[in-house]
Amino acid sequence: MNDYRDPGDHHAEERRRDQEIVAHTRNTARYFTENRHIAWVALIATFAWGIYGYGRMAKSKDPVVEVRIAAAACIWPGAEAEKVEQLVTRKIEQKLAENASVEKIESISRTGVSIVYVVLKESVVDRAKEWDNIQGRLDSIHNLPQGAGPIQFQRDFGDTTTLMLTVASPKVNDIELQLRAAAVAQAITAVRAGARSGPGESRATIVISFPSDINSDLVRRVSERLARQLDAQPGTGDARLIDNPGFVGIDVATTLDDTALLARFAELTETQLQASDLHPDVWSPAVVRDPKDAQARLTAVAGDRYSHRQLDQVTEQIQRSLQRVPSVATVARIGVLPEQIHLEYSQERLASFGLPPSALGAAIATRNITAPGGVLDVAGKNVPIAPTGEFSNEQQIRRIIFNDQNQRLREGIPRFKLLSPAL
Repeated sequence: MNDYRDPGDHHAEERRRDQEIVAHTRNTARYFTENRHIAWVALIATFAWGIYGYGRMAKSKDPVVEVRIAAAACIWPGAEAEKVEQLVTRKIEQKLAENASVEKIESISRTGVSIVYVVLKESVVDRAKEWDNIQGRLDSIHNLPQGAGPIQFQRDFGDTTTLMLTVASPKVNDIELQLRAAAVAQAITAVRAGARSGPGESRATIVISFPSDINSDLVRRVSERLARQLDAQPGTGDARLIDNPGFVGIDVATTLDDTALLARFAELTETQLQASDLHPDVWSPAVVRDPKDAQARLTAVAGDRYSHRQLDQVTEQIQRSLQRVPSVATVARIGVLPEQIHLEYSQERLASFGLPPSALGAAIATRNITAPGGVLDVAGKNVPIAPTGEFSNEQQIRRIIFNDQNQRLREGIPRFKLLSPAL
């Protein structure tokens, strides 16, 4: 006997089940469906709150991103990585760990360099204060090995470079080349007066130009040394020096062509001179055989119109101008060559005075006083004492008195080389 159920009864049972669910089950969707006026009020309130929050939200074109990481780097040239780890890295890590706000410390020790990364805790609010505290702790490390240091603390990883300006010197203009070529031609004509050339030889002048604001003593001394070397080389002889403001020249009698003569000159420069002897503002050498071709030869090797010192002054003015802009936080100059003074002295004359070479450095350090002299109490008034021994030019170094017999080192001890840019 077959059990037959009416399909209508099945659908009626499902409807009763749905009605029971609707009658006894409550949820958010049903509530807002049945109470549409509350739903509309809540929706309008949500939109109003969003618009208000967006309007009050802090906005910045270049937001300040506070970073929690910094790095301390220390250079120890020539030291093995193991020694760097033991004698430098661990000392830095110990000092960094003394700060209670430090969350993590990581280090990298390589041959000749140590880099230690420090991360502050997320809860630190005044991070600048903690960075200053860490900087002070690093400055208190005085037991690093000889030759190691100083420790460089880099804390500006959050800075964003938004603008980079490149300042470069143009080449010298035609007017300056014309004037310089006229002076070169006149000097060559004068130095060749009465000069003789052997069979198969011709006169050629190696001209070395440089900006007029450079001290010509350095280039002249280098040229004298090279002239003596050229005079002793096969294929060149009877070297005569030309010393003029803005250029020097070596006029020789030679059997070599221009290419071979420049190659000989480059070889002597590389073997007889050091890197500090070559001023970075000096032009490439040019060979002039006929004074009438001086301008064409100089045009082929024309250098920059402005020296490194002039570019330094210009970029310094640009830096000061940009620092006055309210939206500018930091301005840094990259690629500036520092001023340096190199001493040249005669070992024979130094020994005749009975002075060791170390006396030069000691005398300069004693004379070049930059520390304050203190305050003198005179009749109830404080009178500051300012020492005046600080050097302001290289001629003051030349006139140093520095031995027990008050002997003055005169011309030649020391002599000075000024390296980019001249002091």
